Parts: sequence; structure tokens; C-alpha cells
Amino acid sequence: MNRAATILISMIVGVVVFQAPTAGGRPGPNMTQTSPTAAVTADETPTTPPVSLRPNIVVTDPTLENNARVAEAVDRFIANGLALPDLDIAFFDDSSSCDDALGRFQRQHSPWRIKICSDLDFVITHELAHAWENANLSDKERNEYLELRGLDAWNDPASDRNERGTEDAAFVIQKSLMTTNPPDSATWRDRIEAFERLTNPTHFPVDPHSAVIENARVARVL
Repeated sequence: MNRAATILISMIVGVVVFQAPTAGGRPGPNMTQTSPTAAVTADETPTTPPVSLRPNIVVTDPTLENNARVAEAVDRFIANGLALPDLDIAFFDDSSSCDDALGRFQRQHSPWRIKICSDLDFVITHELAHAWENANLSDKERNEYLELRGLDAWNDPASDRNERGTEDAAFVIQKSLMTTNPPDSATWRDRIEAFERLTNPTHFPVDPHSAVIENARVARVL
């Protein structure tokens, strides 16, 4: 059993509290089953929440399998020093709940909400990447990333989905965190450079021995 699947469970007045262990024995994210949170009304502008290496992750209507999947995905961020905001994560059986997509990140709720409409493992990590970049990047950093990647807009609905900075960034983070031994290729060298630009150590105390950073060093040596 992997470490993320080893979830500590305690019963407190009918509320199930989950806490997943993380790399190096560090305290993991709090994962709590509660009722769904209320949405921000249309005339309210959601504020950017604080981030933490021990975020409160609320999984609505969870199963042990889904909690393990969330814990494993969150642990990828924590192990690399990528702080996340508190989040409400909900799972659905059909894609209509995600507007016919595999998953959705929504910042109009408080806390921010992620919808998962797929059993594919990468979807949770991808949507967490959206939450990370929304909570951590400045407009200046987004513009610098667009220039690096040769993209024109961060999240313009008129642009092709794959040409949006927000989707490119989420994909880069997803692939970097989920790949332990990237091949020596131009694509991966560009991807590692993009990941390093996004997760600049001035933001976070990135573990110098993390898999992603070690892979980046190996790729550069090669």
C-alpha cells in the first residue's frame, strides 16, 4: 500500500476526519468530510486565499478510494514545497457536472472548489495545479510565463484551450509532478524549464532533493 493510501481515520461527532501522511514524515493535508460550502454570489469578487503546506482539503461525499487519490495528488505538491489553498473537492459520476470536461476548478466558491468527473489519476493533479497557479502567481509572473512558452493569453475563452497559459501551466505542473524519470528530449527540457519558472524558489522552499528538481538536474547534465 502506498503512503497516500494509508489514511488515518477518527470519528468526531459524526464527522470523518482524514489526514494523509506525506514525504519525510511531514504533517499532511487535513481532509475532512463536511457538507458542501456555499457559492460566492454573482456580485462578489472572490479574494485569493492564503496558501499552506498543510491545507485543509474538504472532500464531499468521499469514499476511501477517492480520499486516497486526493491524498496522493496533494502529497505531490506538498513534497515539492508547492503550497496550496484550502479546497473543497467533489466527485461526480458523469461529465455533465464538469461541463462535459474531466474536471473543473472553480474559484467563485469559498473555499475554492474542484470538481472531478473522471477516474483518471492525472485529473486531480491537473485541477490542483489550477488552484496552485491561481493562488500563487502574480500577473507579472503569468506574463513572463506566456513569453517563455510563446503563448498570447492566460485564459482567453476565444483562444484554443491548449493555447491558454492557464492550461499549459497546469499541464506542465501535472506532468512534472507525476513523472519520475522524464526522457532526455527537447520537449522535456522545455517542460522542466517551464516548471522551474512557475515554481521559482523565491516563492517556496522547494526540497532540493525532490524528484522533480533531481530530474531537472539530470536532464540538464544530459
